[in-house]
Amino acid sequence: MHVVTGDTNRVPAKADWLRSLASWLDSVRDLSGPHMTTFPAPHGSPEKLLRLFPQEDAHLWMPPRGPVSFGLGVLRTFAPAGETRFDAVRDEAARYIRTLHKNGGASEAEPHSIALHGGFSFSIDDDEGPWEPFGDARFVLPRWTVTWDDGHASISLAIAGKNAETQTNVPLSNDAIIEEASGLWQALADQAPIGDPGVTLRSFEQTAESDWAALVQDIREEIAEGRFEKIVAARRSTAVCNDAISLDALMHELGSSYPECYRFVYRKNGVSFLGATPERLIRKEGDVLSTEALAGSIGSPERATEDERTALAAELLSSEKDRGEHAIVVEAIRGNLAPLCAALAIEDVPTVRSFKHVLHLQTPIQGTLSSPDSHVLDIVARLHPTPSVGGVPSREAVRWIGEHEPIARGWYAGPIGWFDENGDGEFAVALRCGLLEGERLHLYAGAGIVRDSDPHKEYVETDIKQLALLRALGVRSV
Repeated sequence: MHVVTGDTNRVPAKADWLRSLASWLDSVRDLSGPHMTTFPAPHGSPEKLLRLFPQEDAHLWMPPRGPVSFGLGVLRTFAPAGETRFDAVRDEAARYIRTLHKNGGASEAEPHSIALHGGFSFSIDDDEGPWEPFGDARFVLPRWTVTWDDGHASISLAIAGKNAETQTNVPLSNDAIIEEASGLWQALADQAPIGDPGVTLRSFEQTAESDWAALVQDIREEIAEGRFEKIVAARRSTAVCNDAISLDALMHELGSSYPECYRFVYRKNGVSFLGATPERLIRKEGDVLSTEALAGSIGSPERATEDERTALAAELLSSEKDRGEHAIVVEAIRGNLAPLCAALAIEDVPTVRSFKHVLHLQTPIQGTLSSPDSHVLDIVARLHPTPSVGGVPSREAVRWIGEHEPIARGWYAGPIGWFDENGDGEFAVALRCGLLEGERLHLYAGAGIVRDSDPHKEYVETDIKQLALLRALGVRSV
């Protein structure tokens, strides 16, 4: 996703921008096909935009490096179901993108690349309860897209022109669009600080450790029988607060504590899927691929000293169980990417990546594609699910999880991210995440189970992985 910087980012006055926008709307309403225009914008705070029009669908994508994106409203949705969902999203989006016209805006700003944001569920038909609006796959071309890149911000509007394809919503009037534009500009120009979530925990519900231990024992028996090398078990907890949880404040707190993670929000029908995940699935730019194996972990006290973290890192690196679990993930990624790549560089020995509450074994992986015309979704389909969230063998592990795990995973542990008109893009694995419904936040966490996994230690590990969202809420103990 590229935004031109330099002189084109000189921000006009709000009134001048609204006049330019109104003029552009008048000029394209009677033209065929969908249209997009781009303007420079005030830099603002991405999280504050989540306060606007809370019943509108929205997304927020905040990677540790690279462009930040906020999307509001829907021009077009791509939401296929079933086994062909990756191919269907790619093909349906490509057909639509070819019909979209990009026009410059004020100050001759260059249009954004056309980028669609969204994600996939962990497995198909896994959308029970609050997950129902998200489905097997959902990618959106928003009506409004705000992008922050290289210290500059820009805003794009995409609308349906005359005879455009059937839309997912009723086209707004010009006056309604101008009203939205004014609200967006005001929020971007707002310099007031974001407060904390300010909630009080009323109750906390979680899986009983005895039930978890029974699930882990079932997996260990499957592994002992030789049917699996590894299965990732997951559980869900629910924090219920006295008042509705402020989404913008929660995301701001996550940013303060986990700037090295991919922070994300996908809001649909008033329900928000959000989190701060440490794990990149894939980034594709031209013929260059970047990914990583992130598996094997150890908990760390929140206020651990440097010496304590060094000792924990040494313990993790010397753990036969964790090194074995990590090697499974590395080999699975190697096997999936090698047929696509002219070159693939994988370090022989993992390093330790440290986060606030947990340390992970990590192996960075770089590749050069044999064909730069490959679409990032083709690679996502090959990689998902990695053994760090599913198991080995992969297809059988996903089936076992669906039959035995007592929760619907929905988009938890699924691929989330974006792709553009060139087939480039970036995806992360949706971990350290939750599903927000008003005052209720469902938390999801998992642990890789291998032959010698200890149920109690794995239960504690899932407790630690839920701390990212709990601490962002201001909850210190449950």
